[in-house]
Amino acid sequence: MKLQFNYSELLPVSLCDVYTHCAGVDLFVRGIHTVQLDAYTLEFESARDLTYAHMLLSSNAVYTVSEV
Repeated sequence: MKLQFNYSELLPVSLCDVYTHCAGVDLFVRGIHTVQLDAYTLEFESARDLTYAHMLLSSNAVYTVSEV
């Protein structure tokens, strides 16, 4: 179960990586454990955690998220 972050093509990959990492940390402090696979993807342990993260992160102005 994975969540894909979709960024503007104008953002450098290193900045996308930082935003994805920060989202993972934000989820961790809420009790959701993730693994960051690359600059654009977080992997989840359960469908419940994925659904919660999708709702929580979908209001960000820098990126959109989609389940893959």
